[in-house]
Amino acid sequence: MPTARRRCWRICWPRHWADLRAGMQWALQQPETTVAWEFLAGICTGWEVLGARGELFDWLDTLLERPFPRGALGVRAAITCAILLDYQDTERARGFAEHAYERAGNASTQDRALALLALGWTARAAVVAQGGEFELLERAVSLFERLGDDWHRALALFRLGLSVPDTPAALTRLADAADLFDHLHNPVKRSNCLFHMANFAIEDRIRLDEAATWLAEAGRLAGISGNEHERLHVELALARLAQAREDRTAAGPRFAGLLSEFRQIGDLRCAARCLHGLGGAAASAGERGRAWQHFAEALEIAVGLGDRNVLVTSLLLLADADQATGRPDRAAILRLQRLGDLWHRHVAHLG
Repeated sequence: MPTARRRCWRICWPRHWADLRAGMQWALQQPETTVAWEFLAGICTGWEVLGARGELFDWLDTLLERPFPRGALGVRAAITCAILLDYQDTERARGFAEHAYERAGNASTQDRALALLALGWTARAAVVAQGGEFELLERAVSLFERLGDDWHRALALFRLGLSVPDTPAALTRLADAADLFDHLHNPVKRSNCLFHMANFAIEDRIRLDEAATWLAEAGRLAGISGNEHERLHVELALARLAQAREDRTAAGPRFAGLLSEFRQIGDLRCAARCLHGLGGAAASAGERGRAWQHFAEALEIAVGLGDRNVLVTSLLLLADADQATGRPDRAAILRLQRLGDLWHRHVAHLG
């Protein structure tokens, strides 16, 4: 598709969402699910540009109650499920990625590459470490390069950047992905790369002035594209940056507003991050019990989400709050119980 048409498609999409919603509701009422899956799976990784919406997850829930499609459509549908469910249930997303990878042997080279990307994509957050995500994503990058598919090569580079444990290396990979998305005239994913670069810097308390510059550019790009999900990402990172610069209590109301918006669109990972911010603001204001409640709620979300990074952060913050409120024994038991429940859930899945 020519660049100008891609730009027009991204800009016009939000204006036609009501028509698309009506069409999808009609498709879901049909005896066969093929039309509905062709719509969702036809967009596939493009949902990363269009952004999460609460309705998407409702549609998925309805479709997944019925028989899953077979053949090439089934492979694309599984890849789409893996990408979307990564916002809500990383273990379930991983299961769909494995489903796609196992069935992509006889599919097109493009679909095999997409299944490889989905498998590496979902490995990053798994609580029960699967390992090998770097190799999977590097293979995906190489395969997309051979196919001449720069969009998916950039997407694989982006996810590879998120998977690198070393912050300087992660920033380098994400910057490379951001440059490639810029070359492809894709402001949404360039904005998302800059958001994640700022997040890494904020978490490590490094290069905060650069983080502010990245977020200013990310916000501008989100505005150009009209992408609501990316606007929320930028607002979240700006609130986190304010806390990193010791403006903690002022950031609290911003986190509260963002929490409801992320819940509405179904992005549970960022909802947990908002609760981390709210807990930090409450702790700075001396409201230790309230801080503990926010961190405990973030932990509940992290357990359901199954993202090890969010889970570990939630546990560490809750441990700090426990210490501050003088309840380390009770809270330690609570954390062990919740981790035990989580472990049993994943063992059952793997078995």
